[in-house]
Amino acid sequence: VWSTRENLNTNELWKLEKDGLEILKEIPEIAGMNYASLEKSDIERLKWAGIYAQRPKNGRFLVRVKLSSGAMTAAQARVIAGISKDFGADSIQITIRQCIQVHNLTQRDFPEVLRRLDAAGLTSVEGCGDVPRNILGNPLMGIDPEELFDTTDIVKEAAEALIGNPEFSNLPRKYKISISANPRDTGFARINDIAFVPAVRRRQGEVQNGFHVYVGGGLSSNPMLAEKLSFFIRPEETLSVIRAVALIFRDYSWSRTGERRSSRRRSSPTRGRCSAADASTCIAGTTGGSTASTDRSRRDFTTRASMSRWATWRRRTSRRSRILPTGTATGRCGRRTRSA
Repeated sequence: VWSTRENLNTNELWKLEKDGLEILKEIPEIAGMNYASLEKSDIERLKWAGIYAQRPKNGRFLVRVKLSSGAMTAAQARVIAGISKDFGADSIQITIRQCIQVHNLTQRDFPEVLRRLDAAGLTSVEGCGDVPRNILGNPLMGIDPEELFDTTDIVKEAAEALIGNPEFSNLPRKYKISISANPRDTGFARINDIAFVPAVRRRQGEVQNGFHVYVGGGLSSNPMLAEKLSFFIRPEETLSVIRAVALIFRDYSWSRTGERRSSRRRSSPTRGRCSAADASTCIAGTTGGSTASTDRSRRDFTTRASMSRWATWRRRTSRRSRILPTGTATGRCGRRTRSA
């Protein structure tokens, strides 16, 4: 749909030349190369492996480890700490999207770092780049007494379906997803491209738990709150809806053209050539059109207040997060907390 457009920007031409996921096969070769000999296009494609060139670009990199909904075991935490100690700057960075970054890596470190992550059941694949990013959500899913239902399996299914999937490895910009059944907006729903928030529907005397869905949110230079669609989504329909909106974003967004720097106002279904109505039409087809919510028995949990709270926290923590020595982490408001 979009590949024949005129005035595609440089990044889009690179992605047409070779899919970003192809870089995963070339990691061993890149590890043995001199930084100066790397093509700019391959430095860009390294983002699909979750590897990002640090600034200034002097041959040092960071790796971004994805933690779906912020979930991580103690054993996995020790692996990440070991990577930072052995290869990085002996510090970690916790991002606002529940990822962990290890800085100061060199190219020769890539194969061993990725091997350790894979052995621990972790991944950095598509931690960066124009792809579905880490799924934001409730880190206490499954044990949170306030959540409407457990979203563990829903988040896992979505992550497994999206990570490394060539169908969605060439998007116009990053695709941000939030899934949470906690009524306190633990997933910062309205700043995501698509977000699922808890909802209850009563039909013929039966109470059904599910989601309301928002699309088109984002920050950057053109912050915009996501718009609520008029659907009640059953938990088992979550992945289908994520895919439907991703396809609209992939095929119809206007942000593939023009210079990259001037198009940082990322386009979502409500900010490109598609509107929330287009997303609604696509989702109606996906869900059979039978899930329109007529009972708003549960209040809308996402408000401007939640975005204000997020923005305040972001300013306090400066940049993306605090960089601390291995063994420490930042709390919600940037407070330092020591791990066990």
